[in-house]
Amino acid sequence: MLESVKENMSFQDGLRRDIQISLRNGTKDSTEALKVILGELQRLPTKEVSSDDVTKLLKKLEKNEEELLRCAGITEPSTYLKTVRMYLPQMADVSELEWWIKANIDFSTLKSPMQAVGIVMKEFGARADGKVVKQLVQRLSNGD
Repeated sequence: MLESVKENMSFQDGLRRDIQISLRNGTKDSTEALKVILGELQRLPTKEVSSDDVTKLLKKLEKNEEELLRCAGITEPSTYLKTVRMYLPQMADVSELEWWIKANIDFSTLKSPMQAVGIVMKEFGARADGKVVKQLVQRLSNGD
């Protein structure tokens, strides 16, 4: 991960700094990828961008690039795709989600077990895959 992600600064400021570092290092492809990400962030309608907004945007950029590569018949990830993935937060894995659900959700207090999906998604945000959460909630609410 690039240096700015480790420090406490806004994501956009971090990207600007990483662009400067990339320029100094002479990594043209990475620099261009970072500029695209920054440009997409600047197109968002709000000045203050939450970490969930950033994650959603990065996931969208990742999906678009994967589709372009697939259509072109390219199997290796591009520098752009590698750069986008470098900034994506680690997704919560099934065991982390399962542990959190068991530790924090009492299904007997909910009108419907599916209410737990919203609770989990609020806690984990874009770090959790909604489909995985739904499957886990269904399994755990049945006592499995």
